[in-house]
Amino acid sequence: MEKQKRVVDPKSYMHTFRLNEQQQVQFEKMMLKAGQRSQSKFILSRIFG
Repeated sequence: MEKQKRVVDPKSYMHTFRLNEQQQVQFEKMMLKAGQRSQSKFILSRIFG
């Protein structure tokens, strides 16, 4: 049985940002409410729908 090759976008860009304590608490509450565990997936879903 052959392994399926994983299709990966050859270009990947990383962005970083800082939050203060109040913003971090709000961010965590939003993630919990959305039921998302992955910060990256959560942020991408908020930006791109």
